[in-house]
Amino acid sequence: MQAIEDATLRAQALADIVARWKEKGWWDNTTGGAAKKAKAIYETLLKA
Repeated sequence: MQAIEDATLRAQALADIVARWKEKGWWDNTTGGAAKKAKAIYETLLKA
């Protein structure tokens, strides 16, 4: 896995991920360890 260096592109990718998760109902109802870990990472990035 490789980090996205461009801040604008990184923000757009994160917004897209969050939107897709919310559309599928996964953002508020994470099940399983991997999904919870991923959401925690995304939430940390949103606060940055």
